[in-house]
Amino acid sequence: MDFCSFTFNFFIWFAALLDGLADLVHSQSAIYTKMEGEDLRVAFSFDVPEGSKKYLRKTNCEEEDTLIETNGNRLHTDRYIIRYNSTQKKVHAVIEALKKSDAVSYTVGYIAASSVGSYEFELKVRDLCDEVVAGEPRVYSAAEGGNVTVRCSLSLHPRCRKFLCREECDKFLIDTNDEIATSDRYKIKYGSRSMFNVTIGRLTESDSGRYRCGVGRNHGKNTCQEFEITVTGGEVSALVVSVTVAVAVLLAVSLVLLLCLVKCKTSHVHYVNTGANGKPREFAPSEDSAAASRREERVYQDLDPHTRDGNLYCVLSV
Repeated sequence: MDFCSFTFNFFIWFAALLDGLADLVHSQSAIYTKMEGEDLRVAFSFDVPEGSKKYLRKTNCEEEDTLIETNGNRLHTDRYIIRYNSTQKKVHAVIEALKKSDAVSYTVGYIAASSVGSYEFELKVRDLCDEVVAGEPRVYSAAEGGNVTVRCSLSLHPRCRKFLCREECDKFLIDTNDEIATSDRYKIKYGSRSMFNVTIGRLTESDSGRYRCGVGRNHGKNTCQEFEITVTGGEVSALVVSVTVAVAVLLAVSLVLLLCLVKCKTSHVHYVNTGANGKPREFAPSEDSAAASRREERVYQDLDPHTRDGNLYCVLSV
């Protein structure tokens, strides 16, 4: 092969190599789109030598732009996590509770004594709530230690992202694409295409405040419903219960005493035969007995079938 042929073939090979590298870089470049409050989790393949420095930094390459770095296999500081899986040979990077200010370009990589590696990507952060509507009712009241369930009247598909956040919503209390999900004291349950429920359990006074439940969509606006929760103190509730019980016991005791008093009075009543002038009537027991005997004889005589009123039995037998 002459020099010209060799040179031509070399340039063809070199151009193909550059084209392949360009395709590789293009295929590796990525843009990640997340919502406020979500976590970003990415992983990149690196065969990292033992003891190498793993890092996550903003792409400006300034020293102060380094967000997290470690010579170990895992580190978690503030909202950032860097982790190396030696089995999978992947570097994992995490940014928790995303904010709008996190929407920049990043570099994940490693630095070793004999080699380096890096990967760049861009992050976009969408508004958590493009539209906010007021809930009905606006304020929910509950006692400390109890539960509160709020109906979120929002249009959604069963597999849409459903979430609950508080105040400025810089972090999810719970979020899920499932129809039912539980996290710590929080629960989300899909109801229909027009609503889902969120429940907060084991309430404390510190849970009082403003909340938003919402629906996140890959395309279209994210809609949120705003409401407030007021939690009354447990000591006050216990006092109310104690007073109520005490009053109930007092009323029961009073009723028993009243019944005893009435019974005692009625047991000492004397029945006296009085006359028209209200004075006790006196009569001889023997005379009264005789009069009663005469009345009894007269009754039996009236019922005698042999008396002159002989039609009595006929009338009674009809």
